[in-house]
Amino acid sequence: MRNIFLCKRECLVRIPLILSLAGILAFGLPGLAGPLPVRADVPQPQEYGGRVDPATFDIPAVQRAYRKILARWAAGERSEAVNDLKTLELGVIGVGGKGREKLWKAEVQAVRELEEAQHETLLPVMVLHHESYAAYRDLHNPYLSLHARNLTRNLAEVYATRGASEGAKVSAARVLTSLGSYIQEASLTELAAELYARSLELDPANEVALLGLGALFEKSGRYPPAINYLTRLLKAHPGQAEGKLRLALSIERNAAETGKGGKPAEVQRMLRELIAGDSPGWVRNLAYEELGGLYARDGEYAKAEEVLRQGVSRFPTNPRLYILLASVLERRGQPGAAVQMAEKVVSLTLSHEESPRFRYSRWAPEALFAMRASLRETSDARLALLSQALGKGKEG
Repeated sequence: MRNIFLCKRECLVRIPLILSLAGILAFGLPGLAGPLPVRADVPQPQEYGGRVDPATFDIPAVQRAYRKILARWAAGERSEAVNDLKTLELGVIGVGGKGREKLWKAEVQAVRELEEAQHETLLPVMVLHHESYAAYRDLHNPYLSLHARNLTRNLAEVYATRGASEGAKVSAARVLTSLGSYIQEASLTELAAELYARSLELDPANEVALLGLGALFEKSGRYPPAINYLTRLLKAHPGQAEGKLRLALSIERNAAETGKGGKPAEVQRMLRELIAGDSPGWVRNLAYEELGGLYARDGEYAKAEEVLRQGVSRFPTNPRLYILLASVLERRGQPGAAVQMAEKVVSLTLSHEESPRFRYSRWAPEALFAMRASLRETSDARLALLSQALGKGKEG
């Protein structure tokens, strides 16, 4: 059975080639003719309440409505622009997806004109479509989601390819990584891996892409590539606590799976560093569990008891720590203390917060939200350029 993830050769050769060709085909090359002009006698849309009647759409009408939405986005009306874009695109595409080609041609031609006027306008436009993809996930219209995803990817490729600075590649990589994270949340692992791999081609130190690939491989039980990506992550970002936890557990599980000795000293060192450092609470909580369990499996029950008692003191509502400690006490010949410790679990107050173990299984790294905030800030700095380009187009 083929692996669901792309091999290194595919990531380095096939994907960028396909995506680059897609971007070129979408935007055209100098000297090549664009889409054929639309007949002037095609009925124009009737506006009502700020909305457009989808039944009367033609390409120029879609473009005019689209430019109005871009103007709202450029003016900082984020939620209004995303909502209007949803109305427009859903109306053109339709439930059955029959308007896909018309919508693609209309928006791509409009964006191409903006890009020719000012290349940097691509960044806020692609961020708009990236955010629209996130908003479309609850609509259950695959054609709408696919359109937003493909347009975002193409814009990112063109922005990175035609950009004059390394910053363009970094921003494009962030867009692709964020898009990949939305897709990873939906368990579309192969596509998420493609996007992360392309992101790393553009920005080899992208923190979230490295963590994302490491987590994807780890979750599928492919520990060697997970170890590779997570090691790269920690070299580029030594303070990445979640990455260090995943690396430690991947090394330990790989050793258990292969029957080889592994690197227990290295795993213990990383877990101790997580406990002693300023790691997020859920990471430190799990580090106590894993380190205590590791000592117990190695027969070092005194060390296991010490670590688990520290864990219970630091996280008194985690029942797993009590159970692990009770097991260690029993093995140390203290059945009475073990029973008392186990009985404490019954009296614990139930927490409404997600457990550390559940948080570990869920894709929501803190670095992702920081990256998205930085991407938005970079994009917002170019909103004035988008507004100017839209104004020139209106004058023309």
